[in-house]
Amino acid sequence: MTTNTLRFNFSRENVIISAPADIIQVTTSLITFRYPVAGWTAVLDKPYIAKIGFTVTNFACNIELITQLMLSINRLTAICYPMKHSRDAGYFAVDGKVVPYLINEKDQELNSYISSAIYTFFCMSCFSLNAAALLRHSQQRTLKVFDQQFAMARRLQLNLLVYSFAFTLAIISMAVCQVSDDSRTAKLLEDTVRNEGSEPATIALLDGRIHVGLSSEQLVRIAESQAAVKVSRRDIVHALNKGLIGGTTVAATMYLAHMVGIRVFATGGIGGVHRGVDQTLDISADLIELMRTPVTVVCAGVKSILDIPKTVEFLETHSINCIVFGKQNVFPGFFTRETQAKGQYCTEDLTDVVKCIEMSATLGLEAGTVLACPIPDALESDGKTIENAIQVALEEARTNNTTSKDVTPFLLSRVNELTAGESMRINIGLLENNARVGGRLARLLSGSKSPLIVRAREKRHQETTAKKRPKIVVVGATIIDIEAITNENVKDDGGSYVGELRRRCGGVGRNHADALARLGCDVSFISAVGDDQEGRYFLDRCTHIDTSNVEVVKDLPTATYMSVNVSGEVRFGISCIGDIVKRISPELISSHEELIPSADFILFDGNITSRAIERIVELSTFYKKKAWFEPTDIAKLSKIFEFDGMERIHVISPNANEFRQMVQRSGLEIPANLLVSPCQVCDFVLSHPKIMYNLDMLIVSLSSHGTAIIFRKPDGSISASHFPAPLITEKVVSVSGAGDSLNSGILAGLVHRLPLEKCFQIGQACAALSLQTVEAISPDINPALLSM
Repeated sequence: MTTNTLRFNFSRENVIISAPADIIQVTTSLITFRYPVAGWTAVLDKPYIAKIGFTVTNFACNIELITQLMLSINRLTAICYPMKHSRDAGYFAVDGKVVPYLINEKDQELNSYISSAIYTFFCMSCFSLNAAALLRHSQQRTLKVFDQQFAMARRLQLNLLVYSFAFTLAIISMAVCQVSDDSRTAKLLEDTVRNEGSEPATIALLDGRIHVGLSSEQLVRIAESQAAVKVSRRDIVHALNKGLIGGTTVAATMYLAHMVGIRVFATGGIGGVHRGVDQTLDISADLIELMRTPVTVVCAGVKSILDIPKTVEFLETHSINCIVFGKQNVFPGFFTRETQAKGQYCTEDLTDVVKCIEMSATLGLEAGTVLACPIPDALESDGKTIENAIQVALEEARTNNTTSKDVTPFLLSRVNELTAGESMRINIGLLENNARVGGRLARLLSGSKSPLIVRAREKRHQETTAKKRPKIVVVGATIIDIEAITNENVKDDGGSYVGELRRRCGGVGRNHADALARLGCDVSFISAVGDDQEGRYFLDRCTHIDTSNVEVVKDLPTATYMSVNVSGEVRFGISCIGDIVKRISPELISSHEELIPSADFILFDGNITSRAIERIVELSTFYKKKAWFEPTDIAKLSKIFEFDGMERIHVISPNANEFRQMVQRSGLEIPANLLVSPCQVCDFVLSHPKIMYNLDMLIVSLSSHGTAIIFRKPDGSISASHFPAPLITEKVVSVSGAGDSLNSGILAGLVHRLPLEKCFQIGQACAALSLQTVEAISPDINPALLSM
């Protein structure tokens, strides 16, 4: 597997990001953070300075990666802003200049990415921040900056489930169950979380590093270790210094989860106030951490070996939300459904819990939340037996003077012996139930969208990727094409020629949406049509496309285009687009802004207005999404140059004439005969890299001469490939839509993370099918082409 490496050279430490094909691993001096990544994008190489103490040089950055990492770690808005809070304050500065509102600066996109990256690793370098205060501040800043620029200035959040499969169980159960059983339990519980629409990010200490997300091999290693230790918050430093294998307690997991921006985790039970606390002052660090860390802990309550009434009283005294997930407000006692204590309130609706968590964050409250889940009915019948065994084990612990952190491991082990392993089965059942509830809660916290996820294992990431369809938002014209087709020798003499007339759905944006949908992508199409026969024709013929975002206009006709096709080549065309395309306005685009955050790519055509194009670029920049511009024709190419659009898009796909204009706008002249050779086009761009602007990819279609693709590699260098035109054994029927099919095949391959050469092969196959049909997009295009 090929690994790309980016190096961030900070003044404090060297941070390395290594990226195998589908998962990245960020490494700082203390933390290893694993995360899936779709691919590499633009590269920045200017020095940037942040007054918080980092100096970044030779900055090589994956834009999507930096966005994901920033979201993962601080749950803040996608655009960066000055940091201020009660304990630590700092302002980002670019080239030594303090920038109070980065979005208003000339180099806004670069500033945003740089600031995001600096802030991300600022957090990852163990610099403690008050996330609640930052979150509150970010909301104020976001609204202040963006209310007038966007219809909805959204705060992007990360709502993840950290599932700690009770490392205490994993460690102490080695003496009472087989290693294979323990490993199976961990995987069972991870799968339980995934089945609820979330993903686990298991936290552990290995080899002197904190791991957020474990591979299956690391899970087995922890399970097999006879030297693993129980690590609470105070033990983290010691365990790291000694290179110990450590399973994190509730307190340690809360702290580390909060450090990387994870808001929920599930475990077995929390620690509490110990019996005889008036003599020992033994209060679990879990409760102390709940006082100061805004993470929600899904658990089965507190074991009866503890003083449950005093534990619940402690939660109340220290303003820790304590919610019972059930019909009755009776705090559960782990193996038993009922104790003498009550929670703050009870609910059977997890949306109530979500509201509690969100409101706490809005108010800047620092305390966490306990969501106590009573033992499931199917397991309750064994509760009395387990409870009796606990009392016996508790008495033995007193007799043996077992104290402090040794009490819980001793009791669990002894109870397991007394119940012939039955307590372990109940333990696992409780964990599975808590994982299920936690998975649902994490999903609900992300609203109607699936939560962003931290994948612990590459294999599981690949499996999930295969199930999830990449999402693409397409914005552009819907045009009904009327084509006059003849194979006769047409002359400009006013004569009549034998042929046929065909009507079909067209429009560059619609064509791309059509092909991408046929390739299995989840396409959201934003467009406008008239409330007329042609508009209804489009809606009837394109049921495979999500047209719910297409505006139907009552007082304007659907756009139409008449072309004359002679022997497979379009000689000329007459456009009747009119004002309908103007209805694909910035306001229409903003009204569908909620589509952008979850999209993998945004594609738009040059038919829409300059203002609409600018709004799309603003939104894609704001949400850190890759944008593809299809110019459509020479005149419309200029729209992207009316503002700094070329500096902020990622892919452009001009034909030969449009590429010529691009070159001329760069102050260069194209040599004679250049545009008949893809190889020469590649060489020309490589010799004049300023033509690339900040693009990740430039696709130049030279019709029958082939295609040149110039792209930016992960290390920032520019490379190129050229490909021949699609090989057609049959007669060309129509070239209309062939270029759109080519683009769609390439884009479908990219969002499925296929190699570039494979992407182009898919594009060629789609184009070849288009050439053999009168339809702009061949109905034979299908997802199987991705596996060709």
